[in-house]
Amino acid sequence: NRIGFLPAAIALLESHGRHRTELEADFREEIKAIEKNLKTPLPSGYTAAGAVVKLLARLEIKSKDVMPSAAEIKNLAALSEQDMADLAGLEQALASDPSTMATKRRRAKAALEKLLTASEQIDAALSAAALEIYRNLYATADSTAQAAQLAASGAFATMPLSGVGLSPWRYMFDHARAYLASVTGIDHQHLPDQEGDRCMLCQEPMTADAAGRIQSFNDFVTGAANKAAQVASIAHEEALRQIKGLTIATGEAVEAALGEFGDLSAARKAMVALISAYYVEAGKRRDAIVVAAALSEYAAFPQLAAPVASKLRTEAEALEAEALTDDKAAADDGNRATDRARRDTLKDRKKLGDDLTIVLARLANLEERRKLLSCCDAVETGSVSRQMTSLRRSLVMQDLEKRVVAEIETLALTHIPFAVNDRSQDGQSYFEVGLNAAKAISNSKVLSEGEQRALALACFLAEVGGDTSRQGMIIDDPVSSLDHVRIRRVAARLVKEAATGRQIIIFTHNLLFFNEVVDAAAQANPPIPLVRNYINKSESAGFGLISETDEPWIAQSVTKRIETLKTRLKSFDGATDFTTDAWRRSAKDFYSDLRETWERLVEEILLGKVVERFNSDVKTQSLKGVVVEDEDHKRIYWAMKRVSERSGHDMASAKAIPVPTPNDMKSDLDGIDQYRIDTTKRKKDAEKRRIEFEQPPKATVL
Repeated sequence: NRIGFLPAAIALLESHGRHRTELEADFREEIKAIEKNLKTPLPSGYTAAGAVVKLLARLEIKSKDVMPSAAEIKNLAALSEQDMADLAGLEQALASDPSTMATKRRRAKAALEKLLTASEQIDAALSAAALEIYRNLYATADSTAQAAQLAASGAFATMPLSGVGLSPWRYMFDHARAYLASVTGIDHQHLPDQEGDRCMLCQEPMTADAAGRIQSFNDFVTGAANKAAQVASIAHEEALRQIKGLTIATGEAVEAALGEFGDLSAARKAMVALISAYYVEAGKRRDAIVVAAALSEYAAFPQLAAPVASKLRTEAEALEAEALTDDKAAADDGNRATDRARRDTLKDRKKLGDDLTIVLARLANLEERRKLLSCCDAVETGSVSRQMTSLRRSLVMQDLEKRVVAEIETLALTHIPFAVNDRSQDGQSYFEVGLNAAKAISNSKVLSEGEQRALALACFLAEVGGDTSRQGMIIDDPVSSLDHVRIRRVAARLVKEAATGRQIIIFTHNLLFFNEVVDAAAQANPPIPLVRNYINKSESAGFGLISETDEPWIAQSVTKRIETLKTRLKSFDGATDFTTDAWRRSAKDFYSDLRETWERLVEEILLGKVVERFNSDVKTQSLKGVVVEDEDHKRIYWAMKRVSERSGHDMASAKAIPVPTPNDMKSDLDGIDQYRIDTTKRKKDAEKRRIEFEQPPKATVL
């Protein structure tokens, strides 16, 4: 429970803590946005272990090193005219550098070897011999499918639906068979086909005709023609799947991959065009096979270009030999290593100048993030919480704990051992009332629903006890239907709170609790002013109609109920058709309410409210007006029998009771009204007569 009523000093600290939390949340949102930008990689392409790479490593979000300054970055990116001239001279001098050429040749070799592996797969999958295999698989699948279709057309000619045995039907059959295997755990070849077995699709037991059809389906599926068609179809689809999965690079991709290879010589540049053409033709041939829809199309497929695998292998071997020669030449020339290092450094610095805007933006984001993290540290709420805890324990908790204990005693919870604790969290003050046990356990695991509600109310009332402004309270259903013991205590406690001058608004569905509140307000000294409002609903206006007089049916007196039924009876004026279901329901509702009115009459008038539902008192003083005679029993017995037959009881077909008409309803309503009048008069006469029994007889003076 958050403590809502605090001294000004603590309330100020709590407000300050709340503002700190809000500021930190704003800072965290800004940090989150910055970190999203920081996930973008920095520019790459710099020399490994070079000065620029080391500098960029210090601009990573996880780096523990000191961030470089903007001046340091700009100085490294700046090149003088002499530096630019040196770079141009070094690049020209090292253009044919053996080490550079060896690296270039090995990159070209790697590209050739990748294309070599792919070309060998293409040769195997798209050669003339392979194409003949695909053609034969297609022809076999086509011919066996036609044979299976012919067998199906003969076997299922009399079926009620067309297409049995063909592809869509076969998919459905196979799915049903798979479903059967999942249910039973056995890989069945046949569906259940005996009379009384359940159909795998509709789940209903099969008739003899249905079982016969399933048997014919099983026979067809396991027949030679259908099995051959299925085997051929699977073989063709597997071959087609392998062709579809064949990776064939486009001509543009091949030319891009072999760019460095073509730059080595004019002859190799011409070979690039040859290799590219091979891949283009291979792609066209593969696509034609995939989309082939007829056997005749196999004769018109694009031809595969002459294999290039041997040429690729020869060139790859030649490139490796050339690279080894370059390595030997580079090893013999030590001076070039210094020039290469100088060139790489200048190239990195020049590239850093090109990327300077991006790198400086990264630095700005990192600096902003660092500042925001410092702000988060500055507005942390731990110090505020500690200060609040110290002040709260000296100014608040002692009185609050006393009020909690008093409320627990008032609401009859003293049989449960409770302990009051307080804490601060995120700049807010909290207190809790938990079970005082050796092992921590939540209240909900031990307390009943009623005890939990009573404890919550006790904590609430204890807390608002520190509110000197006497603000109003709104309480919704403060009692549980499972806890009858505390209903009166809760009612009395809320009335006591109202006696302090505080406005109390209570919402409840519990009529017993409602009556207890009314009684407690009346018994208070002085009595507490009380306003009763009833919230109802209607078909026209819906829910939320508030009235001080329109009590709900269950709370209405007998007289009010009779008036309500009279008003309802008037709404039936003009009705002529008493045979509809709508009229039958209206009549049934009328007699159900009339039956309840008779029951309430016994409690309220005949027995004089000596004992009432929704009231815990027994009013012995009301016995003076109770008179029950044989005629009362007879009158009530037959009246209840009549209304019960016309309200909620299911009658035997042999005892057909006519649907009541408005005249019948009026007669029965007049009967209870007259009985009410007669009984009330008799009650008053009895009270007048019996009051004399409470006084001693008057003495006669002689």
